[in-house]
Parts: sequence; C-alpha cells; structure tokens
Amino acid sequence: MKNKILSPTQAQYIADFRCFLLMRNYSLTTIKSYISALNLYWSFCEKTLVTDPKLDKTKLLGAWFWHVTQKYGAGTFYNQSYSSLKLFYVHIIKRDWAAYDILRPRRRVNPLPDVMSPEEVDRLIAHAGNLKHQTILMTLYATGLRVAELAQLKIADVDSKTMVIHVREGKGGKDRFVPLSEPLLAILEQYYTQYRPMEYLFYDEKK
Repeated sequence: MKNKILSPTQAQYIADFRCFLLMRNYSLTTIKSYISALNLYWSFCEKTLVTDPKLDKTKLLGAWFWHVTQKYGAGTFYNQSYSSLKLFYVHIIKRDWAAYDILRPRRRVNPLPDVMSPEEVDRLIAHAGNLKHQTILMTLYATGLRVAELAQLKIADVDSKTMVIHVREGKGGKDRFVPLSEPLLAILEQYYTQYRPMEYLFYDEKK
C-alpha cells in the first residue's frame, strides 16, 4: 500500500487514527498493521464501487469481510482487519459499529501440543552440545521464559538472594518475576564460572 495515493480526507483520517492508536499505547507494529488494513479496505471500496456502482455503500463492510474470508480465511488477517476497522469507525468517524452487524469469527479450538515428559527433557538437556546450551535449555524449561526474553536476560536480573529472575519488558511490554530454583541456580553459577558473561547472561560469542 506504499504507492496508494490518499485523498486529503483519507490522509487526515490516517493521521487522526495513528494519533489515537499512539495515545492508546498500541505498539508501532500494531499501528502499522491497522493502518495497512484500513488502506486495503479503502482500495477494496474504490474497486468495488467501480465494478458495481449499484452496490449500497452501507453494505461495503459486509462485502469486505466476505472478500477477506474468501481470500484469507477467518483467521489472523480477518481479526486484524476487524479490530482496525471497528476502532476506526467507532472512535474516528463516530459510527455505530453494531449497526453494521459484522461479527468476529469464533476462535478455533486448537488441540493441545504434546508435552515432553521429565525424562525426555533430561535426555534433551544431557545431549546438548556444551554447558552453555545445556544451561539455555534448562533455563527455558525451568522458568517458562520465551526465547526473546531469554536473549534479553542480564546477569543482574538473576537474584540469588530472593531466588527470583526479573524478566523485563516481556510479552506486552510488562515486567514480571519468575521463581529461581536451586538446581537452576547451581547450573547458572557453573555456567557463569566457565563463560564469564559481561552483561547479558547468554551473550553472543560472535560479537
């Protein structure tokens, strides 16, 4: 949508929408996605009205979501577009979203993933290439940290006095504490003695 030429009205709507999303503390990635979804909707409206000038404009939203369902399915993009347009209609152009009778699709109930047994986890850790890899796997398993959170973990975040690990700016940009077990502390101390990281616990050896 980078080459789309916006009318002055559309450009002002985009500016107002971006300001609204920033004020509501949406992430820059989400803002970009929502504005892209709005631009795609506008392009669809322009093409649809050209090919079918008799189409009632009040039915464009329904036609758009039918198009999205047919092309992308009732999944991530549908929900992204739904959230974007609902916010835009309600807060920017002050329309009654309920009047359009657009429903968000029901979420699929995904089957639960297979869970490794403690014995399988022990074998996986034991067969890791070296102490660093073993420590990484054990930390992930013992704390439930995401890989991105683990990569940002600093030495100062591991508190052996209170036996907690401080996770900074995790999912949703929120901080939290996770328990630090005695076995994990022991392997972390062994890892630290051997590798001597400076700031980040699991530093990149290539740097």
